[in-house]
Amino acid sequence: MCLIRNRRAVGAIGNQRGVTLIEAALVVGILALIIIAAMIALNAATSQRRATQAVTDIASIRSAVSRFAAGGPLTGFGSGSGTGYMKTAKDLTDWKQIAGFLPAPLESKATATSGKTLADANPWDGDYIFETKSAAPRQLDISVTSVPANLLTAIVKQVTTTGATDRSSATTNLKIYYNE
Repeated sequence: MCLIRNRRAVGAIGNQRGVTLIEAALVVGILALIIIAAMIALNAATSQRRATQAVTDIASIRSAVSRFAAGGPLTGFGSGSGTGYMKTAKDLTDWKQIAGFLPAPLESKATATSGKTLADANPWDGDYIFETKSAAPRQLDISVTSVPANLLTAIVKQVTTTGATDRSSATTNLKIYYNE
């Protein structure tokens, strides 16, 4: 009886056929759909992460300017001369002035930057630009360049919940106005 079983087993293996072309195409198609779904999910997650990073950066910049302005007088305050005044956002002229108040990735770029443009600093390799006006000493304008158009609304919604108002988001450059 053992010989028969062995012959049947050998015979069954010998009669198997290979994978058909249709079966192989079906497996490849299913794998392609899984890969496409994973890529779409990864792209959405990356976009959301970048938008969140931009909102965090904007909040950090705003906080750094507030801490800069709260840092005391620029000149003469408390010396009895009566000529001093407290710092406001308008006294900010360079990223280096607030570099120490920024988180590590922005701090290193701000330390190496002169002027009001922090180049290639945002998540889309665009710029962060701050503007101040002597007519509105407590107003700070933060511009974010190269923002993907499909993320503008989401970023504006997240930023405006922290007290900012958006006045121009029609292009891929976002400008936010804060009153400190």
